[in-house]
Amino acid sequence: VVNGLDRPRIVMWVSSVALATNVILGVLLFWEFGPIGVVIATVVAESIKYGALSLAVKRWTSATVFSRSLVAQLGAGVIMYGVVMLLGQYLVIRSWLLLTVFVAIGGAAYFTALLGMSTHFRATARSITRDIV
Repeated sequence: VVNGLDRPRIVMWVSSVALATNVILGVLLFWEFGPIGVVIATVVAESIKYGALSLAVKRWTSATVFSRSLVAQLGAGVIMYGVVMLLGQYLVIRSWLLLTVFVAIGGAAYFTALLGMSTHFRATARSITRDIV
């Protein structure tokens, strides 16, 4: 969206900050947490990038950048995380089959939570299933 506003300097600056954050945090967190540290660094860097670009869009337009749909997706992600972490307290992943079960349960938790939270997602799901059935 910011590219469409003809603000290449802002995009380059924000992307540079996100890249530097990702690299520095990635290295530091890798030594502390292993590969998951790199994932955390990427999430932090991309969140900073999204937040900064969202603020830029809000400053130059009247667009809503933190929509209900985004909030619902974040909420569904938190619920999925909770379900998977709770499941991880009782089961240890020792095979591809068990990993597949974890992913399926996490995906089902996300889908169910989003279905309950988002009218837009429910409308999309209805539209898709109507075309299939």
